[in-house]
Amino acid sequence: MGEGGSPERAGTRFASVPWGVLMSGLVAVDGKRSVATRIWWLDNLRIAAIVAVVAGHVCVWPEGSVSLPAYVANALRSLFTVCVPLFVMISGALTIGPSATLDSRLARRARGLLVLLAFWGLVYIGYAHCVHKAYNIKGVVASFVLSVTPGSFHLWFLYLIIGLYLVTPAISFLFPQYSPRAWLAFCLGMAACFFQVGIGPTEATREFSLVHLDSPLPWLTVWVPFVPYSIMGRLVFDAGIPKTNAVVGWLLAITSAAACWCVVTETRGYTSLPIFFLSTSLFALGKCLWTSPVFGAAATTAVSQSVFGIYLIHNLFRNMFRDAGGLEVIADVADGRPVVTALLNFGVVAAILLASFLVTRALQQQAFCRRLVS
Repeated sequence: MGEGGSPERAGTRFASVPWGVLMSGLVAVDGKRSVATRIWWLDNLRIAAIVAVVAGHVCVWPEGSVSLPAYVANALRSLFTVCVPLFVMISGALTIGPSATLDSRLARRARGLLVLLAFWGLVYIGYAHCVHKAYNIKGVVASFVLSVTPGSFHLWFLYLIIGLYLVTPAISFLFPQYSPRAWLAFCLGMAACFFQVGIGPTEATREFSLVHLDSPLPWLTVWVPFVPYSIMGRLVFDAGIPKTNAVVGWLLAITSAAACWCVVTETRGYTSLPIFFLSTSLFALGKCLWTSPVFGAAATTAVSQSVFGIYLIHNLFRNMFRDAGGLEVIADVADGRPVVTALLNFGVVAAILLASFLVTRALQQQAFCRRLVS
């Protein structure tokens, strides 16, 4: 595989991929890749995305304070928001393509994720039941069926990835039948229909979208607006992007413009046009520039293989820290002190990431427990 290219082009079969097994953005489809055959820029982006997830969930900016300048806080929030689009693009890069073998893996993996959703949903519901409010059987069932946040808001991503896994075989069947330009037009068309425009003087106008997917069963539709991200991931993965100064300069310009768009309009929705352009340009920049393992080969492999577990576990640590009064302490201490705000948030994010990583690695050493974090 060329450093900037793809081992498989549209229309080839994934069974011929040299590294032999596939990983989605957050969740392993099947097996593991050896250190020698990993795609480092995808591993690096996966690690960056999980850092953004934890930072977005943990960082505290006291409301009405001057802990951080508004434009700095908006910029950080926008960068944190690209985490889910990056995960979905990585998933699409490695799962879209004609392969009956991969289709069966995706179906099997979707069933496995349903089991994990039930397990971790019950874990978080149990924690909330003990600490905050009592759940009865009706409430437990309703939290799974009538919402996408059973026990914890971050579990909505499992509904999202299950939906994408189920629709990916259909996309893979159609993918080689149309040109990359046609798929790009399809993605832009879906974005124009389903994404928030991110333009206008008021929050209502910025959050306007042509199509609203309101459903009494939100898990039926939560994945739909993310289809363009999945396809864009595959398109960028297949694209032979020249690593010239001109191309990198254009990508940096698009990234900067999209970031400014987010900061000025305070747009932070996963499915918004500025986040779409920001995420896609960052994904392409990662392919061009981030081709060496960020922590060294062994460490990057270990962290990348732990990303799913970190995602599942980190909110337990975050909730325990919050319920112990930690977030309020940060807000009180950091109020009006930008440097202290940054240092405290960095420390808490690093601690939760490390704790989640260590627990994940410990569980991965046990055959049964490994299934709970991979």
